[in-house]
Amino acid sequence: MEHEFVVDNKLLKIFLEKKGEQYVVGVDDDQYTADIKNLSPHIVSLKIEDKVYRVFIARSDDGFFVQCRGDQYFIKDSDQDESEVQGGEERSREDMLKIKSTMPGKVIKIEVSEKQEVRVGQTLAIVEAMKMENEIKSSLQGVVKKIFASEGDLVDSDNPIMELEEKKC
Repeated sequence: MEHEFVVDNKLLKIFLEKKGEQYVVGVDDDQYTADIKNLSPHIVSLKIEDKVYRVFIARSDDGFFVQCRGDQYFIKDSDQDESEVQGGEERSREDMLKIKSTMPGKVIKIEVSEKQEVRVGQTLAIVEAMKMENEIKSSLQGVVKKIFASEGDLVDSDNPIMELEEKKC
């Protein structure tokens, strides 16, 4: 079954087909054989070529936040007219500025301070969820505008931990 999704404002063709106990997963022109297991309603174990990935998934009003190996993505179904997708891109950019945990957990460490410049991929905070420490990384270059949470606070996927301001080059 093939679908088109907007992933961080980039249109991707993704297909998934079950073959016996495994799945064939395709992303654009790349194809993989994978073992997929649901560990909980928000966590999936994905095994591709002897590498195991734990994928955290949280639904939002207009798509999904996905976290894998510290990287975060926003995924939106592209089965909408172009004006809706454009609005989704704007909301996605807004969502990228509001840094949230992908699932409920406890803030272990805040790695940045307000007014600090951050780069793409920089760790902003560490949240412990389900006995695992998850690094929350920046998906853009910017400046920390406001920090809402402190170390030890309990957080969920609805409230931001911090807010970034995009840096114009």
